Amino acid sequence: AGGGVFVTYPRVSELEAEVKVKTQVSNKTGIQKHLTIRHTLYEWSKKKGGCGKKVASVESPLVLAAGTTLHHTQQFAVNNPKLWYPDSPALYVLRTEVMDGREVTDCENTRIGIRRIEMTREKGFVINGKPLILEGSNRHQEYPYVGNAISDQAQYRDMYQIRNNGFNTVRLGHYPQDPSVLEACDELGLLVIEPIPGWQFFNKAQGFINHTYKDIRDLIRRDRNHPSIIMWSIGNEVTGATPEIQHNLVSLFHQLDPDRPVTQGGTDPTRGMKTDYQKKFNYLDIIGFNGNGEEIGELEHFHKNYPTLCAIATEVPHTYQT
Repeated sequence: AGGGVFVTYPRVSELEAEVKVKTQVSNKTGIQKHLTIRHTLYEWSKKKGGCGKKVASVESPLVLAAGTTLHHTQQFAVNNPKLWYPDSPALYVLRTEVMDGREVTDCENTRIGIRRIEMTREKGFVINGKPLILEGSNRHQEYPYVGNAISDQAQYRDMYQIRNNGFNTVRLGHYPQDPSVLEACDELGLLVIEPIPGWQFFNKAQGFINHTYKDIRDLIRRDRNHPSIIMWSIGNEVTGATPEIQHNLVSLFHQLDPDRPVTQGGTDPTRGMKTDYQKKFNYLDIIGFNGNGEEIGELEHFHKNYPTLCAIATEVPHTYQT
């Protein structure tokens, strides 16, 4: 993915958090540059339109040869951080500045939330060291008559209604949605499962596969700093893609973003049939159940026969049951 600013959190606790920032810097001039890369962390304030109280800062030198591009990594600690959690979604603004002497030649503000996530078979989903049951809904980004051409306020309203009705998770289907959706989720404390474009169809032609790789790179580069995103998805009920292709897609996600797990909607077989999940879907971090997960005893069968695998109900139940 590369490019821009990528923020991760190697160590998180209520006493101290470690913030790691990787910044891509380019020198498009014809001479060598002696630069300074400075990061300043502020509390996010909606009332103030962005930056509130200054929390921490770090800066370091960077020598960049003419016409070259480098990734520059810096780390700093935040004492007594306000952690991002669904019930208390604290946000910060990270201001990144590239300085040539005393002149700021480039500046970028990135809104972030400090949190650490993991998914285990024993504890399920864990955020900031605390297990949390994921209770969610699916959401398509379209309205009658206007389709996808809806306002940011309408996007926010949908996320607010999902959160206000008792859900803490939303699975976006089945494509990346407008940036305002994720911004709303960050503010509302709504956890997100975000997919690359894909529903049922997959073409084995190399051109199609290359476009899918590009989709993954573009998705991660655009959305990776959103604290609300807890999981990526390589599609929904995808048929036609070989296990090798699927494995390569997941590997690319892991390479570009090692901290988030990868799932797929509807890895379950046709209703009434059984499959070897360990053999057929071992490339996934989390098995996703759609229709088959509605069958009585199916999830119990899965947990009994595959005790080391994690699973999530991506579409359970379907509306036809009601």
